[in-house]
This record gives sequence, C-alpha cells and structure tokens, in this order.
Amino acid sequence: MSPNPYFCLTLLLMHASSVADVIYRDDLPELQAMCAQQREVHIAPLRAEQIEKCVGQRRFDRAGCERHMASYGDRSPGRDIQGLYWHLPICQTSIEAERYFSLNPSREAYELP
Repeated sequence: MSPNPYFCLTLLLMHASSVADVIYRDDLPELQAMCAQQREVHIAPLRAEQIEKCVGQRRFDRAGCERHMASYGDRSPGRDIQGLYWHLPICQTSIEAERYFSLNPSREAYELP
C-alpha cells in the first residue's frame, strides 16, 4: 500500500517549517514525487472522463482510448502545452526549488521566500 500523499505532504511541510522553511537538495526528488502524486489525484478523474468521451465517440476501442489518453494532463512546465495542476502549492514549491538548485549548483539548501 502506498503512503497517503496528503500525509506525506503534511510531514514535508511540517519538516520544512521546523527548519526555518528550508528545502535541501537531497529532498528535491521527494518533493517532485509529491507534486506528481498530487497532480495525479486531480488529473485521474479528468483523464477517465476523456477516455469515456473517446469511447462514446467511437474514435478507438477502450484500450485504444486508454493508450491515447494515457498522458492526458502530464505536460511539463516550460513546454508549449502546459500540463494541468502545476499551480498546486507543492508543485510551485518544487518548481521554485528546482530552479534555485539549477541556478545555484553549489548550494545545498534553498530557503523558501
């Protein structure tokens, strides 16, 4: 059973606030994974709706519609087509931290504004 993403988010935010709002470089992959989990919670019902719409329009069979819609909502920030739910707070924090560490390769900690 995978951990509840809301519980993980709460733990990370409690940890971040207990250390003066600092994100460490080593924590970035976990933060990015939590963003992905939160986005998926919101995107999954929309994807399912698009699959049903595709099946209803008889564009493909169900398996074809599922393949066609598999990446629905998953575009990355910075590309021509924006993905869905990058505006979530955990994702904004992840993007800011990733940008900071990219611009400051020798830094090991990012203090949240």
